[in-house]
Amino acid sequence: MGLRSNGHSICSAESGISTRLAMQTEIEVFKHAIEAAPQCDEPTMTFLIGIDGVMVVAVGPERA
Repeated sequence: MGLRSNGHSICSAESGISTRLAMQTEIEVFKHAIEAAPQCDEPTMTFLIGIDGVMVVAVGPERA
């Protein structure tokens, strides 16, 4: 509930969680993020939306 995008909470205490199949573009973004992330023993997350207050390292397709 603490995560915000453009000043808006991305969920509330009443929010439900549901799943859906990823779109092909989302799959490609996720795979690219995993490949671009430095090796780390900590969890790595990929957000498909902007998260306020999070430093983002964006790697465009031209760097792949």
